[in-house]
Amino acid sequence: MQWLGLYAYGYEKSYSRRKLRTMLERAGFTVVAETSILFIPGWLRMLDLACHSWCRPLSAITGALVWPFVQLDARVPAVRRHGYLLATVVTKTR
Repeated sequence: MQWLGLYAYGYEKSYSRRKLRTMLERAGFTVVAETSILFIPGWLRMLDLACHSWCRPLSAITGALVWPFVQLDARVPAVRRHGYLLATVVTKTR
């Protein structure tokens, strides 16, 4: 979507959890904590973004499809290891 100029949000680059950790550690950071947000299939995420961008009425349908994943994320912390948006806390030694 970004390549086609159809992505209405900021630039996004995908990394695996391991790759992000390696890059941060090579830059001199120490990873203190990791989590992620919303385990959701990639196709559903793209469909949801497309509906929010181009056809808001359809986002009610994608919202209903996303809802089970939101519930899973809230009730089963282990799935957060596989979420699509990584959140990593780091420290930098002097």
